[in-house]
Amino acid sequence: MKADWDDAPHYLKASRGAGNIGKWLIAGLIGTCITGGLLHLAGVQIPFLQDSTPVAQIEQPQEGYSSLPSFEEPDPTQPTAEEMFWSSVKQQDAERKARIKQIDYNDQNYTPRTDQALRHAARHSYRPLDIDTFQST
Repeated sequence: MKADWDDAPHYLKASRGAGNIGKWLIAGLIGTCITGGLLHLAGVQIPFLQDSTPVAQIEQPQEGYSSLPSFEEPDPTQPTAEEMFWSSVKQQDAERKARIKQIDYNDQNYTPRTDQALRHAARHSYRPLDIDTFQST
């Protein structure tokens, strides 16, 4: 047989709901302290923890002060970044056109290759195997 809460003693009924408020209050207090500590470590200025000064005593910013950096006109004789980019593209294109690919091979335009791979291949030239060594007697 199951017992109902109506049949439970009074001291058990009272502690059932009363503890929730205290648990929530303690959890909220701990969370607030941790959040405040992290904000303090991050350097955030929390107004109610600082010494407050009246509004009349706050210094007004200077008239000449600007948070933006001063703008300087570029020198018109200097090329801009876009002009420098396109001049390098034109230069690369001219170099590419200057290198003409050789498509005609004859004795007049022959130039021997001096690659390292060809030198290596010339040292280790092909030698046929002696067939007599592999024949069984």
